[in-house]
Amino acid sequence: MRGSVHVSEEELAGWFAGRLPDTWFSGPPEVSTDREEILVVGTLSEPELAKDAAPETVVAARAARIDGGSPTRPRAGSADGSRGAPDAAT
Repeated sequence: MRGSVHVSEEELAGWFAGRLPDTWFSGPPEVSTDREEILVVGTLSEPELAKDAAPETVVAARAARIDGGSPTRPRAGSADGSRGAPDAAT
């Protein structure tokens, strides 16, 4: 087993900021750690669509951005097969 190296949360936040694509999040993600895990949480950016995209297209793009599912395949873990797509932005 390799020896462990202590890295501060600030160093990890900088490391992720330098490596994550700018288009993934709409702002800087929060980075937190415990002994065994690194958690990166942020608000996903909006998918790029034509300004005249149909509402169904927007909903499908947002759902795919969130859970990566197919519009014909239920989201994993949903008892009722619902997609759990976010509401349209107001």
